Amino acid sequence: MAVLSRDAILAAKPLMEAFATEWGGEVNVRAQSVKARTEMYDVIVANHRALEDYADDQALPEGERAGVAEVKPLDQAVVMLIFSICDESGKLIFTMDDIDRFEELSYPTVMTLWMAAKRLNDTAQPAQPVKKKTSR
Repeated sequence: MAVLSRDAILAAKPLMEAFATEWGGEVNVRAQSVKARTEMYDVIVANHRALEDYADDQALPEGERAGVAEVKPLDQAVVMLIFSICDESGKLIFTMDDIDRFEELSYPTVMTLWMAAKRLNDTAQPAQPVKKKTSR
């Protein structure tokens, strides 16, 4: 196996798999880019903070509340799919503006796609060396 150059690494295409669905066609799920992963976590953290802010505001006596708008919790599996489902070229096809539209989709199919995205984005497996380095 050849050692990759800088250009080869930066030109690498993400891992991507197609899955047949009950929706009448295939859905492409890809490994996230560093950018997509960061954006996904920003969305999740912002939602968590908004939920906390609302809960804190509601815990105050009614006359002391700031009127923080109620926020619904995001389904993190759906958020991951928004940042993982792509077209044939690997370009993401959904944005966070689409999240409410996922609510009516088949739960088993969404979970199957989520498990695929989770597997493709699993960071729990450490990289294994191809060969041992020897020092002189």
